[in-house]
Amino acid sequence: MASRFDDELWELVPADPGPPPAHLAEFVRSLNPAARVLDLGCGDGRLTAELDAAQLTAADVSRVALDRAQSRLRGARLVELEPDASFDLVLSAETVEHVRDLQLLLSEVRRVLVPGGELALTTPATPPLTRPEHPLSPAAAQGYPQPGGYRWGPPPAAMPDDDDDDPVIYTRRA
Repeated sequence: MASRFDDELWELVPADPGPPPAHLAEFVRSLNPAARVLDLGCGDGRLTAELDAAQLTAADVSRVALDRAQSRLRGARLVELEPDASFDLVLSAETVEHVRDLQLLLSEVRRVLVPGGELALTTPATPPLTRPEHPLSPAAAQGYPQPGGYRWGPPPAAMPDDDDDDPVIYTRRA
């Protein structure tokens, strides 16, 4: 389900815009290795190429972006959104601010994550990753897991070693 609007935007971007922003590449490299990874909103694949994954799937709404990603992501499965699979980790870097229906996006992310899977999400114009003070509800501020099965926490390197199967969401706070 390609988006002509997004294709037109990608046609304005140089074919080789250079390396991804250093802070984003560093964040992606800090994620734990995973067996199956989905990069949701992969764009041209510059950040996707930084992921440590045995099986890599990259998804975007733009066919132009996916065509560009093809040369960077040899061996990766490229799909136009709506993947129907299970993933250990979903990366959505600098994408969420472009989404009209955030609740639907997060529902789909939860659908494709395996139990205990992780969502790594970034959005621009924010300071480095931190644990949010009050993410969605007062219950969230008191620790995790929370109702709904999500837990909020620090980046992967600082995650406690636990055995629960709740999805983990990494966040940035202004």
